Amino acid sequence: MQHNRPKIKLQKTTFEYLIEIANLAILVLTWLYIFLSYSELNSEIPVHFNASGEADRYGGKQSIFLLPLISTMLFIGLSVLNKYPHIFNYPTEITEENAKRQYRNASNLIRILNLIIGFVFAYIIYETINAKTGNSETLGKWFLPTFIIIINIPALYFLTKAFKKK
Repeated sequence: MQHNRPKIKLQKTTFEYLIEIANLAILVLTWLYIFLSYSELNSEIPVHFNASGEADRYGGKQSIFLLPLISTMLFIGLSVLNKYPHIFNYPTEITEENAKRQYRNASNLIRILNLIIGFVFAYIIYETINAKTGNSETLGKWFLPTFIIIINIPALYFLTKAFKKK
C-alpha cells in the first residue's frame, strides 16, 4: 500500500447516488420481506445450498435473519471502505494526474459489486422463504455459474478501464 497517494474527496455523480439508493432499497426491502413472511415460515428452513443449488442443510426459522445480517454488514463495510479509495490496491501506479479517474473507477466497482451482492442475497432469501410453500428447495443449477459470471463482469470491465489512458 502506498502511503503517499493523493487523498481526494470525490463528488458523487447522479449515477453513483442512484446505485447507492438502489443498494439501500434492496437491503430495506429484503428486511421488510423477511419480517412480513416470518410468521408463515415452517419451523425448519433451508440454511445452505450445495453447488447444484439444492438445499443440503436445514435450521430453525430464526436462521432467516443470518443472511440479511451478513448482507447489511457487507453493505455498511463496503460503503465505509468506499470513502477511502486511496487505500485500495490498484493495478497501476497512482499519481496526481490519474488519481481522480482511478479512484472513481475503483469506487464504482465497489458500488456495483455491493449492488450485485445485495441482489444475490435478496434472491437467496426469497428462495429460502419460497421453500416454505413446497414449491422448491433449490436455487437452480444455474445459480452458481451465473453468479460467478455476473460478479466477474464488472471486475473485468473496471480492471480494463483502470489500464486505459485518458
